[in-house]
Parts: sequence; structure tokens; C-alpha cells
Amino acid sequence: MIGISLIPDLYNIIFLSSMWDPYGQLSDLPVAVVNNDKEASYNGNTMAIGKDMVSNLKENKTLDFHFVDEEEGKKGLEDGDYYMVVTLPSDLSEKTTTLSNIQSTAAYQSLTSEQQTEISDSVSQNSTDSIQSAQSIVALVQDLQGSLENLQNQSSNLSTLKNQSNQVSPITSTSLIGLSSGLTEIQGDVTSKLVPASQSIASGVNAYTTGVDKVSQGASQLSEKNATLTGSLDKLVSDSNTLTQKSSRLTAGVG
Repeated sequence: MIGISLIPDLYNIIFLSSMWDPYGQLSDLPVAVVNNDKEASYNGNTMAIGKDMVSNLKENKTLDFHFVDEEEGKKGLEDGDYYMVVTLPSDLSEKTTTLSNIQSTAAYQSLTSEQQTEISDSVSQNSTDSIQSAQSIVALVQDLQGSLENLQNQSSNLSTLKNQSNQVSPITSTSLIGLSSGLTEIQGDVTSKLVPASQSIASGVNAYTTGVDKVSQGASQLSEKNATLTGSLDKLVSDSNTLTQKSSRLTAGVG
């Protein structure tokens, strides 16, 4: 009876010992990594995110990583050789070039036995942290590479700009000389045409002034003639009245 009651305890001791005490020694916990990623092109460069992640995980001692192919990983998972299989999909690099979320592309597979369920949360978290750390390193390297390429392009642009400025300098000098010559020619042409035109305008103004004076004199003479005519008409009316009076008297005398 005592022996039967000890069987579960002995089983747990044997099982946990076979799993390398995952509570205290996660660095000894075997995790298989399958890299199915294929290279992808980005801005003329070749990217291999899966390969870079594997290189970084080899330096990571958080877990006992084993780098195997898909068939070996599946068999080891079924046989209990690996606690978990992390599969990097074939389109990991391609999705990275299209700014897809890297963290969502890795496929995780793990055993589901009741004994391993107790430690699955702790192991999954540490495995995820390790993968994300590797991804952060890869992203940092890519940013550095992009910065270096950008710096190289800027240096090339500065060199090109310097050469263009050297070419522009004599062109600008020649253009300024031509512009000055053209302005001098235009100024001479304008002056030669403007002087006679101004003289013609002055002559026209003088003629107009003379004409206005003549009109003014004519108006004065007309006014004087009009006054004389008015005086003559007044005299004519007065004479006509006198004649009428004398005619009336003559008629009365005859009668």
C-alpha cells in the first residue's frame, strides 16, 4: 500500500529530473529552432532575417537552443527530446521587407502533456523573450546598415554637388557677361529711340500751346465783336423807337 502511494511521487521526481529542473535551470531546457526562412531582396540588398536570428540565438544562453530541420524538430518533439519547437517561416524576410510585424511570424509548437503544462507559461515567456531579443539585435543591425548606406549616399551627393558647382561657376560668369552686354545693347537702343520720341512730343506740345493761344486770342476778338454788335443793336432799337414817335406825331399833324 505504501509502495503504491509513492508511485506518483516517484513519477514526478523522475519526470522533472528528465526535464533538467526547468524551474531553476531554464538554460538547460532544450528548445529546437527550425529555420525555413528564405532570402529576400530589399533596396538592392539581400536580407536573410532567419539566418541572422539563428546566429544571434546561438550566442543566447537563456535556453538550450538546438538548430535542426523541420523533420528532426517534429520527431524530437514527439520523442520528448525538445520541450518546444520554434519554426521561422519561409516568408520571414519577405514580410520584414514589407514592414510586417516580425514578432508575429514565428510559429511556436510545444508538448501538451499534463506534466509539462505546469511549466509552459514560464518557458514560453522566456522563449519569447529570447526570440524578441534576437529580433531586436537584427533590427539594430539593419538600422545601422541603413544609416551607413544613407551616409554613403550623402557623401556621394556632396561630391556630385561639388562637381556641378565647379561646372556652374564658369557658366554663371559667362551668363553674367552676356547679360551685361545685352543690357548695354538694350539701353543704347532704348536711348536712341527715346530721345527722338521725346523731341517729337515736345514739338507737339509747343504746337498745341501755340494753337491754344491763337484760340484764346480769337475768343477775345469774338467777345469784343460781340460787344460791338450788341451796342449797334441797342442803337438800332433806340433809333427805331425815335422813328416810331416821329411818325406818330406826323400822322397827328396831318389829321
